[in-house]
Amino acid sequence: MDDEYCLFTILLLFIILFCSDVTSQEVQKVYGK
Repeated sequence: MDDEYCLFTILLLFIILFCSDVTSQEVQKVYGK
């Protein structure tokens, strides 16, 4: 149970990092002319 929770937390962090990275790229594309 502990390992599953750990894995889920890591996965969640990766998703957050990926989403924020994509979002920042989109923002640069729109506002970084």
